[in-house]
Amino acid sequence: MFPLFPLLLILPTSAFVRTENRSVSDSSGVLFSPNYPDNYDDNLDQFTTITVPVGNSVILTFLDFFTEQDYDHVDIYDGGDTTKNPDFVFSGDAAGSALNLTSNIVVIRFSTDMIGVARGFAIEWDPNPKDKPFQVKNSCEPAPKNSTFGLITSPNFPYNYPNNIQCNYLITTTKSRYSGTPGFFSVNSTGSSLFIVFSSDLQNSYSGFSALFESID
Repeated sequence: MFPLFPLLLILPTSAFVRTENRSVSDSSGVLFSPNYPDNYDDNLDQFTTITVPVGNSVILTFLDFFTEQDYDHVDIYDGGDTTKNPDFVFSGDAAGSALNLTSNIVVIRFSTDMIGVARGFAIEWDPNPKDKPFQVKNSCEPAPKNSTFGLITSPNFPYNYPNNIQCNYLITTTKSRYSGTPGFFSVNSTGSSLFIVFSSDLQNSYSGFSALFESID
C-alpha cells in the first residue's frame, strides 16, 4: 500500500477575484461602491463605463471616498481605454476630489485585495459642454427624502461655496433616526426628521462639506 501524503493546492489570487462590468448612459448620477455606506467586499475588480451625451466632457466629484490605503484603489480612464495606464488613481481618503475630464466617456475601475475593507465611495458624475468653461453650482441642492441613506453637500462642493447664502436641508425617513457623518464627527437625531441649516457670511469662503446620512434602528 502506498503511503498517503497531504495535497496542498495553491490557487492564483485571480481565482478568487469577482470581476464585474457594467455601463451607464445617464447624463448625471452617483456611483456607489458595493454595499455603500457599509463596507465593500474583498477581491473585487469592477469596471463601470459612464457615457454622457456627445459634445460634453465628464465631471467627477468625490462626495465621499475612503478605502484601504494603497491596497484598494479606484483607477480613472479618461476616454475609456483600459489597455493604457490609468489617467488618475485614488486610494485612502480622497473625499472632496474633483476631475474635469476631456472625454464624454470614462471608465472607473474599483479594485480591492484579499484583506481589509472600508466604507468605499460615492462619486457623482455630470456633463459639461466642451465649448463652455466649467460652471460650479451656486445653488442649494435639495436633500433626498424618505431614503435609507444619502449625501448632502454645500453649494459648489468641493469648490468654495458662495458668500451670503443660506441652505435648508430637511431629511426625513420612515425609520427612527439618522446618523450623519460630516468629516470627523457624527450626529444622531432623536426622531425621524432632521433639519440642517447652512449659512455663509459676506467675507471668506471655503470648500464646505459633504455629509453622509443613514437611517439606523
